[in-house]
Amino acid sequence: MDSEQKSTEEKTTLRFDVVFMDYLSEYTEDKQEDILAQLILNDEILPKEDIYPQHVGGRLKNGEEYFIIEYINEHKDNPIYLDIEGITLDEYLDLMIEKQTLQTYETGI
Repeated sequence: MDSEQKSTEEKTTLRFDVVFMDYLSEYTEDKQEDILAQLILNDEILPKEDIYPQHVGGRLKNGEEYFIIEYINEHKDNPIYLDIEGITLDEYLDLMIEKQTLQTYETGI
């Protein structure tokens, strides 16, 4: 399933597995928009790996909820987002130490 950013500047097409969409639908509309905005911001800068799925953590704008996303990002293609689930602050901080978190507009990107 593809989703396109609605903008007059540049279009970004995100690719999702059905499982990702099912779990994303469990979030409120505002939280979904927050997560998708972060994916659009990071889509082109996620590390590439041809063999294994990778993980990246994220933080919602409210600063009290954290999530991890599983994705595949092969060298020849755009990322495919496979799964999303909530995580604890400790798990998010571990991902921060490993530099495996999404960049946000709040960090100046």
